[in-house]
Amino acid sequence: MREPGELIAMDIKSLGSIDRGGGHRHAGGGPRPGKVSWRHLHVAIDLASRLVYAELLQTARRVDTISFLHHAVAFFDAKGIRVRRVLTDNGPGYKRSFSEAAAALGLRHSRTKPYHPGRTAGSSAPSARSSASASTPSSCTAMRSVPFAVALYLAYYNAERPHTRLGGLPALEWLAQRQRVTDMSGEASPSPSPSRRTPAKRVRWRTILERS
Repeated sequence: MREPGELIAMDIKSLGSIDRGGGHRHAGGGPRPGKVSWRHLHVAIDLASRLVYAELLQTARRVDTISFLHHAVAFFDAKGIRVRRVLTDNGPGYKRSFSEAAAALGLRHSRTKPYHPGRTAGSSAPSARSSASASTPSSCTAMRSVPFAVALYLAYYNAERPHTRLGGLPALEWLAQRQRVTDMSGEASPSPSPSRRTPAKRVRWRTILERS
């Protein structure tokens, strides 16, 4: 098993909603065509602990990917995780300036191989996209519901969702157990002993969103 912070996978999910036009009519007399507005969910997941950090931002451009990188590193650092390497795809937001920003933070930036993301050297996951996307809600039915859904889901995912690779523990509990073992032994432990947990109840995101 990897050490926490050894590899952080980052990805972006673009979320769109259709503006129906509010009943206005254009010059031709018919309803105004719907306009799609986009927001972008930036996600970072530690592949060892499965701990996730995410932000909903206006763009997927370098200014936002770099800002998100700084915030993600600070988040993981606050949880006792020192990030050493970040894995991304080959999107335009992860080019040279992003690599330079990562290097300035003391991080190694790796990219998935085009068309073969699962073959990237040193990756324990099929791809940064599959790893990060698995940690975000998939039933955001309205743009106004997205921030609420993301915050709620992250709280659940980090604190309650059990992971087989972590012995059935959620990310934060696994990290806490690992830290206790480290404090007692004086050195890092590869992983806490698996424990039995009652399976977490499945969160019905569509119901939650409809009520919001």
